[in-house]
Amino acid sequence: MKVFLPALTLVALLQACTSNEIGNSKDVNPDAIYRSYNISYSEGDDVVWCRCQFRFAGKNGTTLILASPGSIELDSQKLYLDSSSYSGAFYYAQRQFNQFEGTHTLTYKDINGNTFPQQFVFTPFTLVTKIPAEITATDLPLSFTGMKDGFIIRVEVADTSSNTEDIYETDTVQNNGIVIKGNELAKLKDGPLDISFYADNNFPLDNPAKQGGTLNLFYKLKYQETVLKK
Repeated sequence: MKVFLPALTLVALLQACTSNEIGNSKDVNPDAIYRSYNISYSEGDDVVWCRCQFRFAGKNGTTLILASPGSIELDSQKLYLDSSSYSGAFYYAQRQFNQFEGTHTLTYKDINGNTFPQQFVFTPFTLVTKIPAEITATDLPLSFTGMKDGFIIRVEVADTSSNTEDIYETDTVQNNGIVIKGNELAKLKDGPLDISFYADNNFPLDNPAKQGGTLNLFYKLKYQETVLKK
């Protein structure tokens, strides 16, 4: 059986170079604070996660606790402060998935009382195409809802052989869909396949500080099973 790292593990490894140190926003210039906002959801879960982090001097800098009157709110409700030995200080909130579709606002207030609203739209991301129980090594077109043209979808296709490389593709949505290429499927071993989809899109903030910032919308779909027969 092939052993491989799932996408979230790979992301964690890539982020390992960021600082886990914790400072206080009162000790730094507000213009030097990098803001990162992440909205994430895994299909089938009951909740949507919102995670916000503030760093000094760039996306890899020291994490910050917001000193009063500084704060971060989601739809006028303050986020909770937490920390970990891995990622440092961060703020988070959970919201019920079945009540979260639509437009929301994250509002950051700096230590000087200046506010910086950031709107985003949460739209459930779903696979419309029913993947057959058996497929061949030909192009496999897939359609989705909730993804605008130009959005990015990561696709992972894993077989059971240790002698073949899994498919790791990043595709841009066009006409609400993407295509898993037949020539890529042909490289895999006949037999069971697991197919995973991740929509992972970054957007610039509406009102960033000089250090910048990003809004990340991350959606993970339930993995699909099929059998490859060439």
